[in-house]
Amino acid sequence: GNVAQLVCGPRCSPAQLAQVTEQLRLDDPLYVQYGHFLQGIVAGRDFSTGTGVEHCSAPCLGVSYQSDQQVTQLILAKLPVTGSLVIGAFAGWLLLGVGTGVLSAWRRGRLTERVLTWLTLAGSAMPVFVIGLLLIIVFCSTLQWLPAPSYVPFTEDPEQ
Repeated sequence: GNVAQLVCGPRCSPAQLAQVTEQLRLDDPLYVQYGHFLQGIVAGRDFSTGTGVEHCSAPCLGVSYQSDQQVTQLILAKLPVTGSLVIGAFAGWLLLGVGTGVLSAWRRGRLTERVLTWLTLAGSAMPVFVIGLLLIIVFCSTLQWLPAPSYVPFTEDPEQ
């Protein structure tokens, strides 16, 4: 969609839309807009909010037009959740991968190795979101061995 239209709102007149487009520098060529973005990362920059000017200090990735917050602050707010998920996934895949590799090496040339090799290749070829949905369906809905997934901060309950 049109960013100027998002900032201005649905009942924006053509004159207001033109003013917001100019304030946001959306009428500049793409390479000039990219230069302003890079300048914001290094030195910070000022943004027109339609009613005033807001300063975004370096490193400035811009302002979200939906939430009207700085993108850097939005990313930093979600970073602990992402980090805990990455660490947990890394630990799980490390244990699963090493365990599968050791079991395959121990049962070399047998049916167990072939099945594990096939499962590993199939799992590698499938997108992660498909595997995740299948595991949720099997273990949470069908078998009901696990509760429905939800996020719990690592500092509150490391087991969950």
